[in-house]
Amino acid sequence: MLYTARKIDGREAVDIGLADRLADTHDPLPRAMTFSENIARSSPLAVRAMKQTLRAGWSSRSPAAIERRSVSRHDYGARRLRRGIAASR
Repeated sequence: MLYTARKIDGREAVDIGLADRLADTHDPLPRAMTFSENIARSSPLAVRAMKQTLRAGWSSRSPAAIERRSVSRHDYGARRLRRGIAASR
């Protein structure tokens, strides 16, 4: 898709694993609110680490990416993060 700029619909995005779920096309707000509330209940450290990972690319071998992975592993043991993980189970 990146090379061809081919557009896909939501169903195909779910089918190929690019999206997790579909929302009601007439009123997507309730589903979006539920999704955002789940993120808001997550550990701030985990959300921040995921944002950084998505922005920079986890597979990057740059010094910044390597440092980010190291910090992520260190933060994993943080008490707030453990509580967030436990709460999501």
